[in-house]
Amino acid sequence: ILVVDAIRPPRTAPERANRSRHWMAQSSHQAAKGRADRDSALPVFIVYSRLRCECEGIGDMESKRLLVEGWRGISQSFAMANQNQLLAWMQEPGLTLFHRDVPMHKPHWNSSVQSAGFDDAAAARLRDLPDLPDLSDPRDPKVDAIYRIAFPAALSPTQASDTPQFTFIVNEFGLAKGYVGDSLPDLGMLTRDGNAVITPSTWSRDLLIDFGVDARRLHLVPLGVCRKTFAPMPDSDRFAVREASGFGDQDFIFSNVGIASWNKGVDQLLVAFARVRGRHANARLILKNHRSLYDVGVEAVFQEVKRLHPGLLSPDVMRSITLIDDNMTQEDLRKLYVCTDCYVSPYRAEGFNIPVLEAMACGTPVVVTAGGATDDFCDPSLAARVDSTVRRLPDHQLRGGLYLQIDEEALFEAMSGQLAAGGQRLSGAAWDHRLESMTWRRVAQQALTVMFPTSTEACLPQPGRTAVPPPASPSAPAAATATAPDFYNPIRYSIIKRKWLLRSFPGVERIQGNHSQLHQDMFVLAALDGLRGGTYLDIGAHEPIFINNTHLLESVFDWRGVSIELDEALVERHGNLRRNPCHCRDATQVDYDALLSAAGIGPVVDYLSVDTDPPQVTLAALKKIPHDKYRFRVITFEHDFSSGGDVVRAESRDFLSALGYTLVVNDVAWGNRIAEDWWVHPELTDPAVVARLVCADGKAHEHDKYIYGHYHAGSR
Repeated sequence: ILVVDAIRPPRTAPERANRSRHWMAQSSHQAAKGRADRDSALPVFIVYSRLRCECEGIGDMESKRLLVEGWRGISQSFAMANQNQLLAWMQEPGLTLFHRDVPMHKPHWNSSVQSAGFDDAAAARLRDLPDLPDLSDPRDPKVDAIYRIAFPAALSPTQASDTPQFTFIVNEFGLAKGYVGDSLPDLGMLTRDGNAVITPSTWSRDLLIDFGVDARRLHLVPLGVCRKTFAPMPDSDRFAVREASGFGDQDFIFSNVGIASWNKGVDQLLVAFARVRGRHANARLILKNHRSLYDVGVEAVFQEVKRLHPGLLSPDVMRSITLIDDNMTQEDLRKLYVCTDCYVSPYRAEGFNIPVLEAMACGTPVVVTAGGATDDFCDPSLAARVDSTVRRLPDHQLRGGLYLQIDEEALFEAMSGQLAAGGQRLSGAAWDHRLESMTWRRVAQQALTVMFPTSTEACLPQPGRTAVPPPASPSAPAAATATAPDFYNPIRYSIIKRKWLLRSFPGVERIQGNHSQLHQDMFVLAALDGLRGGTYLDIGAHEPIFINNTHLLESVFDWRGVSIELDEALVERHGNLRRNPCHCRDATQVDYDALLSAAGIGPVVDYLSVDTDPPQVTLAALKKIPHDKYRFRVITFEHDFSSGGDVVRAESRDFLSALGYTLVVNDVAWGNRIAEDWWVHPELTDPAVVARLVCADGKAHEHDKYIYGHYHAGSR
């Protein structure tokens, strides 16, 4: 039963309260229609149970023993991720935590020189974590799982073979030689016998799949940010930090604390900054050396830029650049981000890019490369994303490796635009919502649900696990897969997947990533041949960007339309983040003729999305539309077979078929959660285009496999 609310992501407390009111309103509507009391009360009970689990974190997790193998005490990125996760896991009731230090990747790394920079209390908690005795001794109790976060990737050599091991891997260009240790002659060892791989970004995940990691045992769990450490400062304190650092009130400060390696794009930043400085004498730049950790300095990049661009790095430009050599504490980093007017990361390849997230948490505007790892958390409303194109590395460097080539002119314009805007600090509901979803506590809990699914989560789709089977029915289609993916990290389109698309279309090169939960937006564009300037009606819009079916259409293809959503908080966010209107209405009570007429849409509408909760309400909303006045070229309808059974699915199919629509894809699924049917109107779409998309065979179709052609012979 809890699966009914499993398809909604976690929310802040006010949003959960709004969702609760949403369900109660729907329940009242059901009762008014004369349904049984238990049917109308059920959603309220579900929300209460779900809210309790979310508010308490893992909460009902049985007592578990977790061994973490990694690095402590130093400021290297793997070690910082490990230590922040450890601090978050220490707060989880029922979790007994152990830590085993593995040999440092560089022999000179040590906590006295490359300190992690935590305060004394946090450093003591990390230092005091116990190690386990000899795991090979049968007299000692076993741990329930091992999480290894170190470089290169390897399995623990000491634990019994029946203990699941979760290996953290992040890659920038692809799985290069040396990323996996010599102790693993077979990459499949990381994902066999209950083992799995955890990676922090869509970019990294897609590359790992390309390089042969089993997608069924690959989980996306992002890295996080400590909002207590990385937080904005009052203007008076911020100006005091700037003054103490030698910057004036009129200076506009850009910064980047990344390593001066080719993938970080510091050379591209220097070129763009020099041009900005040529026009704006108040432009300043802060960079950081990483000699003690990686023996890499920025001076070599200076020399390379001078060689390729003679005269660009003039004495005036060089004087405007501040270079930090010292190791920095967490508080030092916060002061740097707060001091900065704009953090710029024009990377070629990143696995995640924590400094960008930390800068955002401090309220600092960011400029980043579009199409890469930061797309996962740098929403267009919160960051300036600079266009890029995917390039292949030469085979002698890494066969199959990819990187992003940023548009250098667009980078210059983006930095100039930030300066012209005066460094307006990040704030507001969308900013707060994004950061709250990525605290270390939140992402550490997400990792635990991968390793230790609780009794509550056993009812929810989880990565690498079998979800609750659909209700028994003689007409039930075959399950799409035995593995249910992670709802909180939907398998979205990214530019490196373009070559796999079932059907490409004009304008696809402009798409850096999509937003809908089941690739509905990509299906619509494929069916309508990349239509620009289209129209839509979105019933049950939910979030304005994340898992939204129309944001891509609006933002990249200039569609206009109107959305319906019952949750007041979500409607408010639509107003802040979207151009087209979203109305707070009960979808079963809307006058759709008046709504569409007022918006100047119709009588032919290009796309109709119908997705509310529960499925009976979705069907009622579909029937409420005056279909004698309006026709839709493409329809995606959520019948939610896996939670509601066959009644709504069968009735919706009869209804739409009678109106002349053609079912193109039946039973689009999320793992083995069968969710939607996708339709077109044959008189309003190109039959040659639609013929390529047809997959109505009575079986369930996992959405990502469908959109990337797995069900079509010869397509891949």
